[in-house]
Amino acid sequence: MDTVSPPAPVEAAVPAARPNAVGRRTVLCISERGAGATATAWAVEYARRHDRTLTLAHVIDPQTNDDAHPATQAEVDAATELLETTAEHVRYQVKTLSVTVHVSNGDVHDEILRLSGPQTVLVFGAPAASELSHARNSLGITLASTAYGPVAVIPAPDEQVRHGVMAAVDGSETATRAALFAASEASLLGLDLRVVSVWSEPPIWQETFIDSRTHNELVLRNGAVLNAATDGIRLAYPSLTVTGVLRHADTVQALLAEARSASLLVIGSRQEHGIRRLLLGSTSHGVLASLPAPTIVIGPPSAT
Repeated sequence: MDTVSPPAPVEAAVPAARPNAVGRRTVLCISERGAGATATAWAVEYARRHDRTLTLAHVIDPQTNDDAHPATQAEVDAATELLETTAEHVRYQVKTLSVTVHVSNGDVHDEILRLSGPQTVLVFGAPAASELSHARNSLGITLASTAYGPVAVIPAPDEQVRHGVMAAVDGSETATRAALFAASEASLLGLDLRVVSVWSEPPIWQETFIDSRTHNELVLRNGAVLNAATDGIRLAYPSLTVTGVLRHADTVQALLAEARSASLLVIGSRQEHGIRRLLLGSTSHGVLASLPAPTIVIGPPSAT
């Protein structure tokens, strides 16, 4: 049985971001109130499929305590015991999987960044459907704009019949990376891949009449972006069934509609530096706020 990682000292200040603190190829599943079992099951399967280690983590944030004081050692120990119970169950179910637990005390965002690195996959459970109006402020959305590596946000289960993997492309390097990531997942899962490109007229044209020649030129230009993406994927994954879909619509609403029956959605996020890094792009934020399917956000290559 794996040795349980000892909790960090409760008095210690949160260190500066330090990549790869839990291992270079770790799935880090973050325990949040009301969003545990589904995300944990997803993280277990992802770690097993990719031959990665799994860390079940919980951060006790003083700001969320009623008295705004750091948690006591007894509270850290109690949280560790709860996570270790889950870890024992996972170890029994998937005997080949290495599972550890990590409980610490401090700012949740800073501590998770400290633990993770460019190859760490962060997994969060989304609020239940009745609480989706609060999803805009969830930790998963915040970290999707700042994490070193991929971030998976997993919704509560529903009755939707799901099939296939979907990726969104727009011609950017980050979207291309996301589409290739989606292709890799589809290949491992034995599922088809649907690549969706959504376009609309530039804002300055949206209130004016566009002649058919200009409209056709926009269709051809955006179709070329989609074809380039699907051709690249077929070259890299020749045995994968890839379908391209071009939509002329509002980007967020079209992606939500297309992804509603997907087993997995992969989107890119153009992370920024400084204060702008705290915000996701409007498309990725809009998708995560409604979360039509299990979604993985891929940022640009990390400089870390």
